[in-house]
Amino acid sequence: MKRVLFLLGLWLGLVSACKNPIDGLELRFKKPYPVALDVQFYTNSGGELPESSQVLLAGPDANRLITTVNSKKFRLSSDGTLFLAIDSLGPRPTPENPLRFTVVVKSPGFVDAVLPIAMKDDQQRSVALVLQPTGAASPIRITQNAVSRQGSVDRDWTMETPTPVGNGQSSAKVTIPKGTQLKDVAGNDVGGNITARLQAVDISQPNATFLINPITNQTIPTPLLIGGNGSGSNQQLTQLAGAFLLQLHNEQYQLVKTFSQPIRVSFSVDAQWYHPQERRLIQEGDFIPLYSYDAATEQW
Repeated sequence: MKRVLFLLGLWLGLVSACKNPIDGLELRFKKPYPVALDVQFYTNSGGELPESSQVLLAGPDANRLITTVNSKKFRLSSDGTLFLAIDSLGPRPTPENPLRFTVVVKSPGFVDAVLPIAMKDDQQRSVALVLQPTGAASPIRITQNAVSRQGSVDRDWTMETPTPVGNGQSSAKVTIPKGTQLKDVAGNDVGGNITARLQAVDISQPNATFLINPITNQTIPTPLLIGGNGSGSNQQLTQLAGAFLLQLHNEQYQLVKTFSQPIRVSFSVDAQWYHPQERRLIQEGDFIPLYSYDAATEQW
């Protein structure tokens, strides 16, 4: 009898051991968050990005950004694209209350890509950004200056690009006068260790700046008027006299939007630029309209 009971127990044990280990297991998949922003990064030479590229997010609303699978592990995809989504923990962005943040990509051999973003709705936005190389041949001048906590420049700050963009051209030069207050888009002081990026732009070449296409032959849709009061009519850029790029930010990637007083800028213009009103080539003393581009809102 004991032997029979032992064999019965052994048989029950074998039956129990052969039970399907995933029996009753239920798999549930979370719905991915919709993409709010995708940024495609390129190099100016068309080569591949370094695999060690690092992605940082900064700015007042950076904590609202997540990946499409609700994580904070931001990275570029294999083709150099960054996908960002907005969490569901706060209000949706509106024109009156946009989400403001800055995307920073640090790649060996390239100037840090610092892209301010202002999301005014939750419609997907696509941006293409060109990384510029560092090194002796780089057309970009990176300088730094310690500024007071109140964002006040304590001495004249002059910077100049290392080389002209072409034959017969001069380098670009910027001077920020002593006492100038640096402010961000919300009017807050930008103080601390300020990094400035200055670049003279070859207007005829694609990938010459962070913009993917040449600036010429583009339409500026309803550019803001001086002071941001209202917008003007569409402007067709059939020719361009010259261009420069200036970007300033502190160690927290808080970007400078305005200066409390005018800064001095000199850069080359194309001597073959045709004056449409006077019907002749430009000459000394002519007035040329100057437009600035706000990458955060994609607004001229």
